[in-house]
Amino acid sequence: MPFTRSAFAALLEPLDRRIVARAVGAHDGDHGVGDGAHAWTCERHLKTLLFAQFTGLRSLREIVHGLGAQSASFYHLNLRAPCRTTLSDANAARPAAVFRDIALALIPLAARTLRREATR
Repeated sequence: MPFTRSAFAALLEPLDRRIVARAVGAHDGDHGVGDGAHAWTCERHLKTLLFAQFTGLRSLREIVHGLGAQSASFYHLNLRAPCRTTLSDANAARPAAVFRDIALALIPLAARTLRREATR
Protein backbone atom coordinates (compact mmCIF):
# COMPACT_ATOMS: atom_id res chain seq x y z
CA MET A 1 0.00 0.00 0.00
CA PRO A 2 1.50 3.37 -0.97
CA PHE A 3 2.12 6.02 1.66
CA THR A 4 -0.46 8.80 1.74
CA ARG A 5 0.09 11.91 3.82
CA SER A 6 -2.64 12.82 6.25
CA ALA A 7 -4.44 16.15 6.02
CA PHE A 8 -2.94 17.03 9.38
CA ALA A 9 0.57 16.44 8.00
CA ALA A 10 -0.21 18.84 5.16
CA LEU A 11 -1.31 21.48 7.68
CA LEU A 12 1.99 21.09 9.55
CA GLU A 13 4.09 21.47 6.40
CA PRO A 14 4.98 25.17 6.96
CA LEU A 15 6.23 24.32 10.46
CA ASP A 16 9.98 24.10 9.93
CA ARG A 17 11.92 22.02 12.47
CA ARG A 18 14.65 24.67 12.56
CA ILE A 19 12.12 27.29 13.71
CA VAL A 20 10.94 24.99 16.49
CA ALA A 21 14.50 24.04 17.49
CA ARG A 22 15.56 27.70 17.63
CA ALA A 23 12.61 28.66 19.88
CA VAL A 24 13.07 25.63 22.13
CA GLY A 25 16.79 26.31 22.48
CA ALA A 26 16.30 30.00 23.23
CA HIS A 27 13.94 29.28 26.13
CA ASP A 28 15.27 25.86 27.24
CA GLY A 29 11.83 24.43 26.49
CA ASP A 30 12.84 20.77 26.55
CA HIS A 31 14.53 20.96 29.95
CA GLY A 32 13.62 17.92 32.03
CA VAL A 33 11.49 16.10 29.45
CA GLY A 34 13.79 13.10 29.12
CA ASP A 35 15.60 11.62 26.15
CA GLY A 36 14.79 9.20 23.38
CA ALA A 37 11.60 8.13 21.70
CA HIS A 38 9.40 8.63 24.77
CA ALA A 39 10.45 12.18 25.63
CA TRP A 40 7.55 14.62 25.52
CA THR A 41 9.33 17.38 23.61
CA CYS A 42 8.05 20.84 22.73
CA GLU A 43 7.69 19.71 19.12
CA ARG A 44 5.35 16.87 20.12
CA HIS A 45 3.55 19.17 22.51
CA LEU A 46 3.04 21.76 19.77
CA LYS A 47 1.75 19.17 17.30
CA THR A 48 -0.64 17.86 19.95
CA LEU A 49 -2.00 21.34 20.67
CA LEU A 50 -2.38 22.05 16.94
CA PHE A 51 -4.22 18.73 16.47
CA ALA A 52 -6.57 19.69 19.30
CA GLN A 53 -7.16 23.13 17.80
CA PHE A 54 -7.79 21.85 14.26
CA THR A 55 -10.17 19.12 15.41
CA GLY A 56 -12.03 21.19 18.01
CA LEU A 57 -11.02 19.09 21.02
CA ARG A 58 -11.41 20.94 24.29
CA SER A 59 -10.38 18.69 27.16
CA LEU A 60 -7.22 16.76 27.94
CA ARG A 61 -9.19 13.53 27.83
CA GLU A 62 -10.56 14.33 24.36
CA ILE A 63 -7.07 15.16 23.10
CA VAL A 64 -5.56 11.93 24.44
CA HIS A 65 -8.39 9.80 23.00
CA GLY A 66 -8.35 11.66 19.69
CA LEU A 67 -4.61 11.15 19.22
CA GLY A 68 -4.90 7.54 20.33
CA ALA A 69 -7.55 6.88 17.70
CA GLN A 70 -5.30 8.34 14.98
CA SER A 71 -1.98 6.94 16.18
CA ALA A 72 -1.44 4.78 13.10
CA SER A 73 -1.84 7.86 10.91
CA PHE A 74 0.60 10.00 12.89
CA TYR A 75 3.61 7.72 13.31
CA HIS A 76 5.40 9.54 10.47
CA LEU A 77 4.92 12.84 12.33
CA ASN A 78 6.67 11.43 15.42
CA LEU A 79 3.44 12.00 17.32
CA ARG A 80 1.75 9.67 19.76
CA ALA A 81 -0.96 9.96 22.37
CA PRO A 82 0.44 11.14 25.71
CA CYS A 83 -0.90 10.25 29.11
CA ARG A 84 -3.36 12.85 30.33
CA THR A 85 -1.09 13.77 33.24
CA THR A 86 1.89 14.19 30.91
CA LEU A 87 -0.06 16.62 28.77
CA SER A 88 -1.33 18.45 31.86
CA ASP A 89 2.16 18.77 33.31
CA ALA A 90 3.56 19.95 29.97
CA ASN A 91 0.82 22.60 29.69
CA ALA A 92 1.66 23.85 33.17
CA ALA A 93 5.45 23.73 32.99
CA ARG A 94 6.39 24.66 29.40
CA PRO A 95 7.46 28.23 28.83
CA ALA A 96 4.80 29.93 26.73
CA ALA A 97 7.55 31.99 25.09
CA VAL A 98 8.52 28.92 23.02
CA PHE A 99 5.12 28.84 21.36
CA ARG A 100 5.05 32.63 21.03
CA ASP A 101 8.36 32.60 19.16
CA ILE A 102 7.15 29.84 16.84
CA ALA A 103 3.97 31.79 16.07
CA LEU A 104 5.94 34.98 15.44
CA ALA A 105 8.22 33.11 13.03
CA LEU A 106 5.23 31.75 11.10
CA ILE A 107 3.41 35.09 10.71
CA PRO A 108 5.63 36.41 7.87
CA LEU A 109 5.28 33.09 6.06
CA ALA A 110 1.48 33.29 6.31
CA ALA A 111 1.51 36.92 5.18
CA ARG A 112 3.53 36.03 2.07
CA THR A 113 1.13 33.22 1.22
CA LEU A 114 -1.89 35.48 1.66
CA ARG A 115 -0.32 38.20 -0.54
CA ARG A 116 0.39 35.63 -3.26
CA GLU A 117 -3.17 34.29 -3.13
CA ALA A 118 -4.61 37.83 -3.23
CA THR A 119 -2.78 38.66 -6.46
CA ARG A 120 -4.17 35.67 -8.33
